Amino acid sequence: MTSKTTTMRALLGALMLAASAVSAASAHEYKVGTVKVVHPWATPSPAGAPVGAAYLEIQNLGKKPLVFLGASSPNVDHVEIHSMTMDGGVMKMRPMPDGLKIGPHKTALLNKMGMHLMLVGVKKPLELEEMVPMTLHFKGKPDIDVELYVEDSMPADHMH
Repeated sequence: MTSKTTTMRALLGALMLAASAVSAASAHEYKVGTVKVVHPWATPSPAGAPVGAAYLEIQNLGKKPLVFLGASSPNVDHVEIHSMTMDGGVMKMRPMPDGLKIGPHKTALLNKMGMHLMLVGVKKPLELEEMVPMTLHFKGKPDIDVELYVEDSMPADHMH
């Protein structure tokens, strides 16, 4: 085997390892009881930006309605669930202080196209490819600790 072949194999191995790490981070999920959380993620934030945004999918695998009350993170002052609608060509975001009700065997998708988590009082910029701790709160269910993967945009297969 030539040194060029050895170098190429080593480089290919390193690339495959890096790709699997990115794939794992971009496809992470959590399940506690009848609640499944798929790929929680956030967009990078510029230095000094007071707010950020996070997105995820919550699946209610149970037979009873589920209420997602909100979230908390040591990296922000507080987290709000927001709805987003268009009104006369103007985008309006509104907090959902009563939470988000998810019917039995239903999925709530929080994405750039609608509902999302508003990260208020960002303490340090969200940097590309970092993992940010967050705890999700549900009515009558245990909290779920997740990590937001910070990425530029959601892969197309998660934009249902």
